[in-house]
Amino acid sequence: MEAQLKAGKKPSTVNVELKTIRGVFESARKAQKITFNPADAVDNLKEKRTRRKPFTRDQIEGLYQAADNTWRGMVLLGFSTGARIGDCAAMTWANVDLEQEIVSYVPEKARGDDEDEMVFVPLFPQLKEWLLSQ
Repeated sequence: MEAQLKAGKKPSTVNVELKTIRGVFESARKAQKITFNPADAVDNLKEKRTRRKPFTRDQIEGLYQAADNTWRGMVLLGFSTGARIGDCAAMTWANVDLEQEIVSYVPEKARGDDEDEMVFVPLFPQLKEWLLSQ
């Protein structure tokens, strides 16, 4: 683990790799190939949580100007809905109501909960214009 940290990996990345190793050893233990999981003796690293800052308007404008047509749609969709890139990529025309001028989706982080939380966002004019041009 020390070598991975020295190589520049973040503690959260090392912890994910440790979880994977634990899973492999646990499968071997369940298959009775080994008697105990040696990775269970290794503690997770403490993670320092950092807050991500939202893009500034200038940064978004720069992304938009540098993007090709498809990515311009993604920038507009992300900016106007606040959705994560994975949620934007998963959206289809079923998420867009042009008549009501609403975009609706269930954020990936909320999926699988007892109650999926549908998010409804007004359709920004620039996004509507881009969608209609497609």
